[in-house]
Amino acid sequence: MYDFSLSGSTYVLDQAVYAGSYGEHIHTIALVVNKVQKATATKGNGMYTFTNMTAWIKNNEDMVEIVGIDAQGVVRKTYPLSIKDERLLVSDYVLGEDTYQGTFGGAISKVRLWVDGGVKQQAQTSQGTFTFSGLVPDVIKNDRVLLEIVGVNSNYVELARRVVPIVDYHLRLATATYILGSP
Repeated sequence: MYDFSLSGSTYVLDQAVYAGSYGEHIHTIALVVNKVQKATATKGNGMYTFTNMTAWIKNNEDMVEIVGIDAQGVVRKTYPLSIKDERLLVSDYVLGEDTYQGTFGGAISKVRLWVDGGVKQQAQTSQGTFTFSGLVPDVIKNDRVLLEIVGVNSNYVELARRVVPIVDYHLRLATATYILGSP
C-alpha cells in the first residue's frame, strides 16, 4: 500500500513560512500559484516546509495548490490551499483629527480602537475599510497615549493588533520676554 497523503492548515496572508505533512511515497512537494509552479518544499521526517511565501501569494484571490509528486514525476495528490486574510493596515494618526481610517482583511469581522490598554470604540466598516469618528477631544487627548487598532473575528477573538503612531503637527513655541536693549 502506498502512502501519498498530503496535508496542511489554512494559510494566513503575510505568513512567511507554511508547513504541512506528507506520506512516505511523496518524493517532491510543489507550490503552484495561479497555475505556475513557484517553489519546491524542503522536507524531512514526514513534514514539509515552504519559506518566503509572501513573495508568491499576494492576496486571497490567488489560486494556490500544494502538489505531491512521486519519485517517477507523477502527480499523486493535489489540494487547494485555503487562504485567510487577517491583515490590518494602519497609517499615522494626526493629533486633532476627528476621524481615522484604515483597511482590513476578510477574516476580520470587527475593528476596535484601543487607547492605553482599553477599548474605546468599534469602527464602522464597509467593504474592507474601517472608520472611527468622534475622536476629539475625549478619545485621543495627546500624543503620549498608546493607540492601537485591533481586528477581531465574529466571536471577538483577536486576529491582528497594530500600534498606530501619533503625529502632532501643532507646533509650540515658548519664548521669554525680551526687553529692548537687552543682550
